[in-house]
Amino acid sequence: MIFTSPREKGDRGDLHPCYQPLWTLVGGGQFNLADSGKPISCLMPKSATHVKENVSSFQPAENKITLESGSTLNYDALVVAAGLELNYAGIDGAREALKEDAKVCSNYSPAYVLKTFPAIKSFKGGKAVFTFPPMPIKCPGAPQKIMWIANDIWKKDSSVGEYQLEFNTFLPVIFGVPKYAEGLMKLVESENVNLNRQHTLVEVDHLSSLAKFKKEDGEIYQTNYDFLHITPNQRPLGIFREDESQLTDAAGWVSVNEKSLQHSVYENVFGVGDCTSIQTSKTAAAITSQHAILCDNLNKFFNKEKLAEDYDGYTSCPLVTSQNTCIMAEFGFGGEVMESTFLNQGKNRYSMYLTKRAAIPFIYWQLMMRGLWAGPKPLKPLTNPFNWN
Repeated sequence: MIFTSPREKGDRGDLHPCYQPLWTLVGGGQFNLADSGKPISCLMPKSATHVKENVSSFQPAENKITLESGSTLNYDALVVAAGLELNYAGIDGAREALKEDAKVCSNYSPAYVLKTFPAIKSFKGGKAVFTFPPMPIKCPGAPQKIMWIANDIWKKDSSVGEYQLEFNTFLPVIFGVPKYAEGLMKLVESENVNLNRQHTLVEVDHLSSLAKFKKEDGEIYQTNYDFLHITPNQRPLGIFREDESQLTDAAGWVSVNEKSLQHSVYENVFGVGDCTSIQTSKTAAAITSQHAILCDNLNKFFNKEKLAEDYDGYTSCPLVTSQNTCIMAEFGFGGEVMESTFLNQGKNRYSMYLTKRAAIPFIYWQLMMRGLWAGPKPLKPLTNPFNWN
């Protein structure tokens, strides 16, 4: 087994993979950034050869990949799990604002997440603006989670004067699954959030504390901010956007059968996670379920057996709604609700917050990264025996 990992050109040091869902709580002041990462050397299987070099191109018709150095690797089967790219540059002035304006932050990057909590603590009133970019993005709940955490902090801080929360989203709804959108809309109403649907952030003028949004009809809406959390535009990695090998679809996502994870053209290529064309929310929870299907189908492929088409689109988004409550959204293809417990997970619950804060990180590092976790589905006969959703 050969494993390559993305890195800065020429870098041969030890990478530190991060449990990125924790960054919401890092931005909310509940964890340190260092709590979210571990050296890749302590995670790498002993049977794997780790090639510390980027892939520069794919030649799937020849069963090989080319590395940055120009050398090539041949394969019998290829698994592509490359993630996606944050495109802050797709928003005019965003990178400059994140670099120079203490009021502007973003939980999506380790370069900026440490700005979030200081910005929250420095806020003394006015307008707090939060953004949601065009889909697809990873963890679609994260853009609003930080809004609810910040709101809870500000409500309890006597030094904070009057303020207005504003959530500008590319989507026509607050969340794509109606059951969970209902609970979130109750929060929008109770907290008097100014919800602007189908508003896409296109420019930040940090010198004037001004954010500009493009509406569905092309009209520009602009607003001043006293706090701004940016969720960046997101896209496939450059290597996929420029691919000419039929590895990707027209948008640059690795094209796979969304139920078997096998490539749509090359039968010995498989894809998993954020880099793929699978029509489900791009989350760590999705990957846990996908990896079980992937392992099973890799074995079937090598044994020349028919592949299973068992992936049901399962994904999960713990929608943190305060410093200690959470709506635990679990769903599959088409927004089908797929809850793991007999509780109504569309309600704010402290137990679901504890699951987000403690249980899921433990599962990620101690089970998922060791190949011992295939998602909650095997436990559902115990945790939700009547399949109450």
